[in-house]
Amino acid sequence: MSFDRRFELPNFDDMDVDLTACENCDFECGTIGYCLDECGENYIICTLFMDKGYNIANKDWGRSSDGKLIPGVEIYKNQTQKFMKAMSKLGHTCTTYNHPLGKSYLNTVIIDGGVEPIDLALDFLEMEAIK
Repeated sequence: MSFDRRFELPNFDDMDVDLTACENCDFECGTIGYCLDECGENYIICTLFMDKGYNIANKDWGRSSDGKLIPGVEIYKNQTQKFMKAMSKLGHTCTTYNHPLGKSYLNTVIIDGGVEPIDLALDFLEMEAIK
């Protein structure tokens, strides 16, 4: 594997998102206030975090020691501890991952060992807003 290939991020369009909850949905915005099919996973995550006072949040990936991709949420380092504390109150465990060639002001937070962030959207709604 080449050095460049090792640090490539997966294409968002190639990711499989479970839309089974949307199949029989007759409510325009879906169960979390947004239609996953219309808006997309990353937009929903970012919007939920911004509503809670975070500057920005995006779906991101970390790497395990054996090179496997682990989904997480990328947020500013100065907000990481507040986010991890809020998730801990909701019963989740979090770890951080720093990309070797990434921005020094961003952290990727891995939740519960690699749960897809969109699966935790309802928990993000319950999370306390930061001040």
